[in-house]
Amino acid sequence: MSKEEIKIEEIKIEELKFETNNSNNSNNTIKEGFNNWLDANQIIIQNILKDYTRDGIKRDGSLSATTYNDYYKFSMLPVIRYIETNVFKNRPIYVTFGVNIRDTDYRQKILEDTNLQQNIFDALTKLKNRKFDRTIFKNIIKDKNLNLSEDDINDICGLEDNPRSLVQDVYLNGIAYKENKKNKKNKKNNNFQTQLTENINTNRNEKIIKNPGNDVIINMFKMKDFDGEYRIFIEASGPWHKVTWLETSMMQCVYEVLLRDKLNKNTNINEKYIEWLKQALLRCYKSIDQVNDQNKKENLKKIGRDTKPIHGALFTGRRTGGYLFMLIQNLLVGEKLNHFLGTSSVDAYYDLNQILKNINNSKNKNVQNLAPKFKNIKPAGTHAHELSMVCASLFGGYDNLAGLPLSQLLGHYLYYLKSSTNTNRNGNKLLNKIPMLPDTLGTDAFLYAANLLTIPENMKNKKPIKFIDIISSARQDSGTLLGFIKILRCHGFDGPVMASEIENISDIKKALAIKRINGSFPYEFFGAGGFFGDSLKAHDKDAKNISMAVKAVRVFKDNKETNYYPIKTGNSNSISKKEINRTLVKNNANRIFNDALKIKDLQKVDLDNAQGIFENLLRDTNLFEVSNKNNIRIVQKKINQGFGESKSNQ
Repeated sequence: MSKEEIKIEEIKIEELKFETNNSNNSNNTIKEGFNNWLDANQIIIQNILKDYTRDGIKRDGSLSATTYNDYYKFSMLPVIRYIETNVFKNRPIYVTFGVNIRDTDYRQKILEDTNLQQNIFDALTKLKNRKFDRTIFKNIIKDKNLNLSEDDINDICGLEDNPRSLVQDVYLNGIAYKENKKNKKNKKNNNFQTQLTENINTNRNEKIIKNPGNDVIINMFKMKDFDGEYRIFIEASGPWHKVTWLETSMMQCVYEVLLRDKLNKNTNINEKYIEWLKQALLRCYKSIDQVNDQNKKENLKKIGRDTKPIHGALFTGRRTGGYLFMLIQNLLVGEKLNHFLGTSSVDAYYDLNQILKNINNSKNKNVQNLAPKFKNIKPAGTHAHELSMVCASLFGGYDNLAGLPLSQLLGHYLYYLKSSTNTNRNGNKLLNKIPMLPDTLGTDAFLYAANLLTIPENMKNKKPIKFIDIISSARQDSGTLLGFIKILRCHGFDGPVMASEIENISDIKKALAIKRINGSFPYEFFGAGGFFGDSLKAHDKDAKNISMAVKAVRVFKDNKETNYYPIKTGNSNSISKKEINRTLVKNNANRIFNDALKIKDLQKVDLDNAQGIFENLLRDTNLFEVSNKNNIRIVQKKINQGFGESKSNQ
């Protein structure tokens, strides 16, 4: 076969199968099961594979702008729009998201390897080609009753005949990259490196993030972080409702470059993309089989759960080997995982349904009922740390004054009120309970505030209600599985819990076995991403994954940086889980983190005035009129005193 033929030929089903023998060992059984699943779904899978090259790249490059975004991006959008339009009256709110390469080896490699830097920059530049698909927005708004208008769709997606791109420009060290046209062959070692390594111009970078206008701009630059370590920084800045789509898209973009670099540098042909895809899908199948086994009635009875299984959701699309894998992965999990809650990938859900529809509309009677289980699954998810972190930057003065994470309660309350358009027969909005993600500044502080504070009587509710009473369930996202339940117990919360830090089957077993003092089992749900195929550690404890994250690092309103930096401490004291702007100088970073810890550790709670401060926050975000005439008056000067106060030496 010639090189030209290899380039145009797609991956064949047979290339994804494993050799098996007649033994009864577990690995052989898993491989046989996976091969059988491929055979049973070969029509669908081949319809997926035909659109991709042998190295897993979409032939026509037509990935949508939301390809690597979770459902929570869509469900949080009504809250973001409310804050932008109703609270700040369309005055600009700009947010910057930053990539944090936690993997020290790859962080150093990116710093030293010019070719790898160029590959990352080129991949980021291609994000300008991804267009927003209005159909996806209209479908998810209809299917999930999201509170978004046609104007919201137009603002994000552009007009039907002129769709917006995910990114408008990609800068290198604060300015547009100018390719050396006279010496293109050596550009990776010449002009690119020269521009990246010149002295950082702080003012030039501030101009990008302070006022990018209506555009979303990515900036890649080199400077020292607050520990004095040189890094390659990658940041995306823009209006909040437009740049929010870059958080997971940018992470996936960088991650996939690093993954392909890892595969291509290995001379063993078995480490190339097809072999990676094959092994990742087998890992996914094996994880599904392990969870299904733990959920068998006889195994549940052994630990006293009777017949109460743990229900699972697929969290995918941020650290993965590409969209080809995601499509097959979603099909596999949707069909094979018992007690499946749904997928976080909106694009994969609709694209797979369209593929199934096209096949089922064919005249072949043998394909009329393919993947019946998958078609009953909807996209799943709630909200994420982004909402709490940005709200803390915008409304952090109230947190500082009360000594409590009031801004996080606000974010949850807005999600509760604004995300969905569900109404009852009288046309009144149904205030359904919502899940909480309480660990941004620690679960302890969140629950203390949620139990202490009351949502006053207003037009939305006929009588005052405890904030905790609008919470249906809790999601564990940091610390230990047992430690999270202990914190919940201390605050009297006995609702169902989701485990979302699942690395291997041992974590599932722990979640299933943990029992409350009253004998109930808190963990009813779990959400997992890497566990379903991408993570090498799912079935090899000694393996190493590429660790990275993307979080909000700066927030601007009225073209001025807020006095409060986005920060996430989580429940644990692990440095790797601490997320903060790493371009700060050391003293400022430490002061900001220590001030956040005072709220996390409940060191400065104003018990006498906390309720009044909370009511003022609700009033100032136009949620209701304060009825208590004796409510304390918020002193603007105090509100404006941020974590770390001075930003002049950042």
